[in-house]
Amino acid sequence: MDSPKKEKPQLLPLFLAGLVVGLGILIYFFANFREEKTIQKYFETLRQGNLPEAYQLWGPTDEYTYCDFMIDWGPKGYYGKIKRFEIVSSKSQGTGVVIMVQLNNLRKPIGFWVKRKTQKIGFFPIAF
Repeated sequence: MDSPKKEKPQLLPLFLAGLVVGLGILIYFFANFREEKTIQKYFETLRQGNLPEAYQLWGPTDEYTYCDFMIDWGPKGYYGKIKRFEIVSSKSQGTGVVIMVQLNNLRKPIGFWVKRKTQKIGFFPIAF
């Protein structure tokens, strides 16, 4: 007499489901990795005192000239010399990423906009 064969559970669907969930988690946590690295490089460049390179990372425009940049980021500028910075959060929004950065000893983090396509930086006008 033949004994009934025990059916083995289908492992492939479970594996594929786990893979999809794992990829989703990775995408969620690393979606803004490139833009966060851009901000990190920008502030490292400022901290080293290389203002011309930092301005190029910012993305020169007619509306925000090097003179304007120096008023904000120069040694005697509004933000002063960057001694410490910490990326607090990042959030995808439209064609870019809003990155909140805690600078030196300021009370509130400052919002920066990094455009995904060009990796150019700007201020984000709305706090969240």
